[in-house]
Amino acid sequence: MTAVDEPLYGAAAAEIGAQLRATTLDVERLAVEAGAIVLNDRTLPRHAPARVAQLDGRLLIVFAEEVSPAERAAFIRRALYPSD
Repeated sequence: MTAVDEPLYGAAAAEIGAQLRATTLDVERLAVEAGAIVLNDRTLPRHAPARVAQLDGRLLIVFAEEVSPAERAAFIRRALYPSD
């Protein structure tokens, strides 16, 4: 088994998890500072777990609860910067 194949344990897993959460919080904070509204919705279906819409001139980003932090960050970045 190579080092790449070994699962992460203990401090390494906690550190990566903390970085991912911090990154997601930073992205969500950026969205709010840009005037967007970010919400959770338990009723969104599994085949469409995120939505973007305009609400009174503001960007509304809605996520199902099962969307991972990494997916949230990627979706918010795409919603804020569609041409990137």
